[in-house]
Amino acid sequence: MTINASVTDAAGNSGSATHQVTVNTDLPSITFNAISGDNVLNADKKGQPLTISGSSTGLATGAQVTVTLNGHNYSATTDAAGNWTLTVPVSDLAALGQANYTVSASATSAAGNTASSQANLLVDSGLPGVTINTVTGDDIINAAEAGTAQTISGVVTRAAAGDTVTVTLGGKTYTTTVQDNLSWSVSVPAADLQALGNGDLTINASVTNANGNTGSGTRDITIDANLPGLRVDTVAGDDIVNSIEHGQALVITGGSSGLNAGAALTVTINSVAYSATVQADGSWSVGIPAANVSAWPAGALTVEVAGQSSAGKPGQRQPSVHRRFNGGGNQHQHHCQR
Repeated sequence: MTINASVTDAAGNSGSATHQVTVNTDLPSITFNAISGDNVLNADKKGQPLTISGSSTGLATGAQVTVTLNGHNYSATTDAAGNWTLTVPVSDLAALGQANYTVSASATSAAGNTASSQANLLVDSGLPGVTINTVTGDDIINAAEAGTAQTISGVVTRAAAGDTVTVTLGGKTYTTTVQDNLSWSVSVPAADLQALGNGDLTINASVTNANGNTGSGTRDITIDANLPGLRVDTVAGDDIVNSIEHGQALVITGGSSGLNAGAALTVTINSVAYSATVQADGSWSVGIPAANVSAWPAGALTVEVAGQSSAGKPGQRQPSVHRRFNGGGNQHQHHCQR
């Protein structure tokens, strides 16, 4: 646009001048991508650097974007597509309390026009709690109690009705949902109780709330029912058969209770059965040839062990146990169930 100016003095002399100006009324814009995927910072996410990113229009490549969170300013620059990203360090995240925070972003175009935007970030890093009630009134399961299904129950905190509670006992997992009063319960069948053998065990219960925070609780119980039982030790030291171990022979070991020395056991892995014998101290072991180990596929495998109690007397229970491990030469960690 051209600006013209002229003037005439008293003697009739005239003068003029012109000036070129550019008018830019196009306002830039700036937007946020979802922070941490869902605009929620839970306990796990709070323990690692947080990436905040977004996009823009009307800004030149390399324009500075200023993001403010909890009184701290962080800077980013736009790329050729108008995108921007920055990282908030863990030390700054540690200062965030349990609250909703407003995250602000601003930038100024080459023409001096300013763009701004806001996003909400909920910080919820408090872990839920799980309490397990006394089992069978005294935390001791006797023979009569092992002969019928038993209820394991408890309550949760910082969770809500409908959240899932996972209970693990003796290598088996049971799930249930949280009730309106924040209570929960699962029923453990008699067959599962009788497979536990005698001795001390720990019940584990965990719950994950809507914001992805997981809490857990434990309770120790005693099985005093004169019941036979079997145990499989950790496979390969860590329940992971790595690429080196995958080509070698492997020994699987375990223990037992209530079984006579010399009792025969059947150990099954990858649909192949092996024979083992209970020793005087209750232990047992079986060797797996290298050729069989190398045939194990990648992923989770289960060791299944079964035996006959009381020298095979009629009417006696057949104890069994299983253990999952990663058996395919994969060196990534895999969760193990006991």
